[in-house]
Amino acid sequence: MELFTQIEQSTLKPLPPRRCEHAVYHVGKVAADCHVTAGIALYSVPWRLIGQRVTVRIAGDVVQVFDGDEVAATHVLHMTGRSTNFETTHPTRSPTPCRRCPGAVGKPTRSAPAR
Repeated sequence: MELFTQIEQSTLKPLPPRRCEHAVYHVGKVAADCHVTAGIALYSVPWRLIGQRVTVRIAGDVVQVFDGDEVAATHVLHMTGRSTNFETTHPTRSPTPCRRCPGAVGKPTRSAPAR
């Protein structure tokens, strides 16, 4: 103890102001229904990410989905099931915008019949 107080104690640095946060990362592909899997739960993302690989970060009770360095979606952690935010995932529930600009949604919608 004497050596510690004489030599080592003065070289110690203080702990950081915030506690270290445990985070788990997943990489997943966004499905056609605008959801990505993290564990056994599904989380919605903006429709523009369909078919893209995204990074999912789970820390505490928050789930964040990243498109590159940008946060594309944030959800509360669910152990199972599906978490959908219709305001960011689907700009509107009406198919009209998809019929006006079908190429923006994907090739299959270009030939979709108008109903």
